[in-house]
Amino acid sequence: MENLGVKYSGPPMQATTDGSDHNLFYYELRAFEPQAGGPISYQLIIDISYRESWRNYASASFGSGRQVEIIQLEKNILNCPSVTTCMLEETLEVPLEEEQIVKALKQRNALRVKLKAKSGHRSVVEVPPSYLMGFYAAIVNRQG
Repeated sequence: MENLGVKYSGPPMQATTDGSDHNLFYYELRAFEPQAGGPISYQLIIDISYRESWRNYASASFGSGRQVEIIQLEKNILNCPSVTTCMLEETLEVPLEEEQIVKALKQRNALRVKLKAKSGHRSVVEVPPSYLMGFYAAIVNRQG
């Protein structure tokens, strides 16, 4: 049975973890407001692509030190330009709390998410305050 309620989704944005096109990620904020009432749930969806071997991202931490487990939604091999090098992609869901978004907005800061992989890789995703504000305002304005 499908969840009934209102789904919110911000536009997908592209960035890079190291300034190259070999470590790209797309992110978007999503939220779900249950029809039956209750709190709105927030998620940061991240599609991260890179070369060589699987990183297997497992957790995320925030500036506050709070750590959460990542939900891995998908893993894909995008292409293999050579026998030894493939472009790989992981689609991740990072659960967020409304207070994290509100705090970043009040301080006019980006929402900084540090991803940690089982491979030892670490990546940082920063969601700018302008993106947070537009997304959160759409939810607040809809609620009245």
